[in-house]
Amino acid sequence: CGNEETLIRLTAFINSTKIVSEVQDKALLAKFDDIDGIDSGEKLLFAAIAELADPLLITGDRKALRTLLENKDHLPTVFSALQNSVVTFETALLLAMRKLGFAIVKSKLLGSPLLTSSKPDGVLRLAIKSETGEDHFVECLCSFSNEVLPFLAYKSDLPSRLNLS
Repeated sequence: CGNEETLIRLTAFINSTKIVSEVQDKALLAKFDDIDGIDSGEKLLFAAIAELADPLLITGDRKALRTLLENKDHLPTVFSALQNSVVTFETALLLAMRKLGFAIVKSKLLGSPLLTSSKPDGVLRLAIKSETGEDHFVECLCSFSNEVLPFLAYKSDLPSRLNLS
């Protein structure tokens, strides 16, 4: 975790989350069977979230979100439940940058295993290098975020260059 403060904050966050209960609407879950592009774990999460009031989903699976957008007429309750309720990896970085500043986020990312491992994260590989400036970083993250815009939470805290209108 890095240090004691991080561990305390992470523990508090985990303690504030809820375990998603078993999906009650089996018919809704069955609707996902006809859809490719959403793995079984995301299907369960999406169906479970459709049964919650004020859900918040944190996911790195933009492919599943794009597929859900393509099938919004087939899954209107899921689409409706996830509108304004998702934090993606990219928007998490944008939100962190708003709170902490670009320099801190950049320095943390440049030393992160997400970039230094043998299989670095693709978005990060495109978005940040040692010479990357804030403008390029934000533009790159926004371009990945625009494709799932209807789902994004905390829009008022995201950069205005996202097509938020």
